[in-house]
Amino acid sequence: MNLVIKLCLILIFLINLNYRCSDGVERQAEILRGVTIRNWPYADRLSGKYEGYVVDLMNEIADIIGFEYRLYFSPDGKYGVIQDNRINGMIGEVYNNRADFAIADITVTDPRKRFVDFTEPFMENDIAILVNKKNVGNIRSFKDLSDSDLAYGTYRSGSTHHLFSQSTDPVLHKVYSQMEKHPDWMASNAKEGVDKVNSTKYAFIVEGSFAEFLTGLYCDLTYIQDKKQYSPRQYAIAMQKDSPYTARFNSAIKKLKQNGRLAQIKARYWKDRCEDESKTTNNNDNNRQLKNDNLVAQRPPKGPEIKLADSSSYTVSGTVHRPVLITSAKVIVAFILLMAVIVY
Repeated sequence: MNLVIKLCLILIFLINLNYRCSDGVERQAEILRGVTIRNWPYADRLSGKYEGYVVDLMNEIADIIGFEYRLYFSPDGKYGVIQDNRINGMIGEVYNNRADFAIADITVTDPRKRFVDFTEPFMENDIAILVNKKNVGNIRSFKDLSDSDLAYGTYRSGSTHHLFSQSTDPVLHKVYSQMEKHPDWMASNAKEGVDKVNSTKYAFIVEGSFAEFLTGLYCDLTYIQDKKQYSPRQYAIAMQKDSPYTARFNSAIKKLKQNGRLAQIKARYWKDRCEDESKTTNNNDNNRQLKNDNLVAQRPPKGPEIKLADSSSYTVSGTVHRPVLITSAKVIVAFILLMAVIVY
C-alpha cells in the first residue's frame, strides 16, 4: 500500500510540472501555431532550422510568457491582401484559424485590421527607394523618381503597392500609374527586385528597414527616403481577433523594448559589412548571389556578445518548439523533499 501511495505522489508531482511555465504561473503548457514568410533577415530556414530576426524575437516572447510554438511558411508566399473581399497570405492563415499568429515584416494597415488584431509594434520605418549608386543622379524624392528615366516598382502583392493604389497624393498617384502601365516593373519577391536594381536602371520601392539591411550587404546600392514621409509604418505580430494572447504578447514586446533586448536583436542582423570590409577587400559582397527566390540567408557575423534566444529550441519536421522552462526554486525544493519521503 505504501508503494502505491508513493507512486501516486510521484504521478501527481509530474502532472503538476506540466502546469508550470517560465513566468511561475500554473497552467498547462501551451503550443501555438505561427506562420511566417521567407524574407531574410526576418526569417528563413537554414539547415532544417528556422532563423532570423523575427524568430529570435518570438523566442524571447516565448521565454517571457512561457509557451511552445510551431512555425510554418505561408502556403501562398504572400503577406496578406484583400481580393474579392477575401484575405490571403499570412493574414488569411490567422483569420481562417490555421495559425494563432503571423510574424514577419508585416505592416499594420487598416484593411488588415478588419481580419486580425495587431500587437504592439516591434519596428517602425517608412518607404524608401533602393537604387544602384551609379543610377542615383538627382533623385532625392518620389517626385524626382517619377520624373526620371528609371524603371521602378515594388512587390506585386503587399502593403506598399496597396499604399500607392489608394493614395490621392498626386506624386504617389503618378508613381502608381506608371507601375500599372508597366506590370513588368513589379517584383514578386526580394530576389527579383534586387536583381533588377543590380543589373538594370531600376529602383525598388521597399520599407526603409529592409533597404537599410540591403545597402549594408550590397555595397553598390544605396537608398533614399523622401523627406515628406508619405507613409510612416509599423511592423507588428498579427493575432486572431480577440485572442487572449494579444495582451500577453504586448506586455512581452514592451519589456523587450524597455530592457534594450529588441535593439540588441536588430543589431545582430543589421550590419554594415561594406564599411567593415572596405579597408581589406574589394567589396566582394557586391557579387553575392540570390537564390531560392529569396536573399541568401546568411548567419549574422559576430557582434556584441548577447545570449542567443534560440539556444534551447530544436527543430522537428519544420517545427520550432520552445521547451517549457521550470524556474521556480520552490519546485526544486519540493522535488527533493518528495524524494526524501519516498526513500525513507
